[in-house]
Amino acid sequence: MVEAFWFAVGTPKVVVDEHTGRALFTLEPGDWEVGIEDRGNEFLVQDKRTGHVGVMRDLSNIERAPKD
Repeated sequence: MVEAFWFAVGTPKVVVDEHTGRALFTLEPGDWEVGIEDRGNEFLVQDKRTGHVGVMRDLSNIERAPKD
Protein backbone atom coordinates (compact mmCIF):
# COMPACT_ATOMS: atom_id res chain seq x y z
CA MET A 1 0.00 0.00 0.00
CA VAL A 2 1.28 3.43 -0.92
CA GLU A 3 0.82 6.12 1.69
CA ALA A 4 1.04 9.85 0.93
CA PHE A 5 3.40 11.97 3.03
CA TRP A 6 4.40 15.61 3.47
CA PHE A 7 7.90 16.92 2.86
CA ALA A 8 9.72 20.21 2.40
CA VAL A 9 12.66 21.10 0.17
CA GLY A 10 15.64 23.20 1.26
CA THR A 11 16.52 24.22 -2.30
CA PRO A 12 14.40 24.45 -5.49
CA LYS A 13 13.71 21.00 -6.96
CA VAL A 14 12.61 20.30 -10.53
CA VAL A 15 9.84 17.72 -10.95
CA VAL A 16 9.79 15.91 -14.29
CA ASP A 17 7.45 13.70 -16.31
CA GLU A 18 8.59 10.17 -15.48
CA HIS A 19 8.22 8.99 -19.09
CA THR A 20 9.67 11.90 -21.08
CA GLY A 21 11.93 13.60 -18.51
CA ARG A 22 10.35 16.95 -19.43
CA ALA A 23 10.28 19.46 -16.56
CA LEU A 24 6.73 19.92 -15.25
CA PHE A 25 7.12 22.24 -12.27
CA THR A 26 9.57 23.34 -9.59
CA LEU A 27 9.11 22.91 -5.85
CA GLU A 28 10.36 25.90 -3.87
CA PRO A 29 11.56 26.08 -0.26
CA GLY A 30 9.16 27.41 2.35
CA ASP A 31 6.13 25.16 1.91
CA TRP A 32 5.12 21.56 2.64
CA GLU A 33 4.65 19.43 -0.48
CA VAL A 34 2.66 16.24 -1.12
CA GLY A 35 4.61 13.05 -1.73
CA ILE A 36 2.48 10.30 -3.24
CA GLU A 37 5.11 7.56 -3.24
CA ASP A 38 8.64 7.19 -1.87
CA ARG A 39 10.41 5.00 -4.42
CA GLY A 40 13.70 4.99 -2.54
CA ASN A 41 15.73 6.97 -5.08
CA GLU A 42 12.92 9.32 -6.19
CA PHE A 43 9.57 10.70 -4.98
CA LEU A 44 6.34 10.69 -6.97
CA VAL A 45 4.89 14.10 -6.10
CA GLN A 46 1.83 16.22 -6.83
CA ASP A 47 1.79 19.97 -7.35
CA LYS A 48 -0.80 21.34 -4.89
CA ARG A 49 -1.53 24.27 -7.19
CA THR A 50 -2.11 22.50 -10.51
CA GLY A 51 -2.62 18.85 -9.58
CA HIS A 52 0.16 17.75 -11.99
CA VAL A 53 2.02 14.62 -10.91
CA GLY A 54 5.68 13.97 -11.64
CA VAL A 55 8.93 12.56 -10.31
CA MET A 56 11.47 14.40 -8.17
CA ARG A 57 14.81 12.64 -8.54
CA ASP A 58 17.03 14.96 -6.45
CA LEU A 59 16.33 13.91 -2.86
CA SER A 60 19.15 15.91 -1.28
CA ASN A 61 18.25 18.53 1.34
CA ILE A 62 14.73 17.14 2.00
CA GLU A 63 12.81 17.27 5.29
CA ARG A 64 9.94 14.84 5.85
CA ALA A 65 7.13 15.74 8.22
CA PRO A 66 6.68 13.49 11.25
CA LYS A 67 4.07 10.76 10.74
CA ASP A 68 2.02 11.64 13.83
